[in-house]
Formats: sequence, structure tokens, C-alpha cells
Amino acid sequence: MKYEIIYYHCGRTSEIEHELKGCLSAAGMELQYACAAADPKELVKKLTASLKRAGLVIIAAAEEKGNSGAGVVLEKTLMPKKGSRTIKLPSDSDDGYFAEIYESGGQAVVLYCAEADNCGGIKEMRERLAGFFGVEISGEECEDTEKIMEQLDDQMKTVSRVRIAVEGGMTAEKRHKESLKKIKISIAVLLSLAAVLLGAAAWLFISYM
Repeated sequence: MKYEIIYYHCGRTSEIEHELKGCLSAAGMELQYACAAADPKELVKKLTASLKRAGLVIIAAAEEKGNSGAGVVLEKTLMPKKGSRTIKLPSDSDDGYFAEIYESGGQAVVLYCAEADNCGGIKEMRERLAGFFGVEISGEECEDTEKIMEQLDDQMKTVSRVRIAVEGGMTAEKRHKESLKKIKISIAVLLSLAAVLLGAAAWLFISYM
């Protein structure tokens, strides 16, 4: 199943796309297209176009008050349709909602709050959408953001240890080479002194003869 994303007045688009793709893929949902809208008129235009191509459209938006907010725009655009209904999913971090699902005529539009902590609630959203579209969820799960950060931290520590070990090995090798160089110089000096002493001994022997 294909879905599309419309970004509306929000940042961190790459992070949001990663969150959604990572979780919805377990329900066999594949991102088909992503775009951005700058104002209510453009949002309605792009939403209309997306609904002609896909059964699911996700609008990732910042929380806004007033008539320009995505929630107000969607209520005016979608709710007048007969048989439409809205499901609100509460946020993990506060009393608000991190997602609102508008269902109508076999299609769904999700208003996804780009500023909320959605790591736990996104699974509930996936389950709701999977039930609505009649698809199964595989054994894959959304990865917790903290878990991902811990994995990255471990990888960075491993890289740091390897770098220190390499640098330490290079330092030891350098000390070894310097020691060999000093030994060679010492041997050369000793050989030179030996040659001088042998020469002096030979001169004395000849003199007494």
C-alpha cells in the first residue's frame, strides 16, 4: 500500500520521514511521494492531489492556533463529507494529541504533530491504520529513539577505542624505530673507536720495532 506525506510549517522533515517509514513499513505501507505546503490554500490543493494517488496521506505539521492551522483546514475540508469520522491519539508527553486520523470513504488522512514525542503513540497509529485498511503488521517494531542513540554512542566509543589503539600502536612502532636508530649509531661509534685504537696500537708496535 502506498502513502504520501505533506509537510506543513514544520522542520525536521528527514527525521519525521525516517520515523514514519521505519514504523509503517511493518504494515506493508510504502512511501510514494513527499512534498511541502506553505499556506492553507496550497495545503488543500496538494491534499486533493495526493488523495487521487494514494489511500493514505500524512500531513506532518507544527502545532498552530488560528485558521491557518492544519487541523482547522482539515476539519473544513474533510469533515463535511458524509460518513467521515475523526480518531484522536493522545501524546505521550502531554494532554494533547500527537495524531488525528480522518477516515472517509476507504481513505485516511493523518494529521501528525511534528513537535510531539511520538515514539510510543506511532505504534498505536500504525495499528489503527492497519485495521482500517485491513492489512497485517509483521513482527518488526519501531525502534525507540533512545535505543538508536545508545547504539550510535556505542559505535562512536568503538571507533574511538580503535583510533586510540591504532595511534598507540603507531607510537610504539615509532619508539621502536628510534631505539634501533640509536643502537645503530652507538655501534657505528664503537666501531670507529675500535678502528682508532687498533691504529694506535699498530703505530706503537712499529715504533718499538
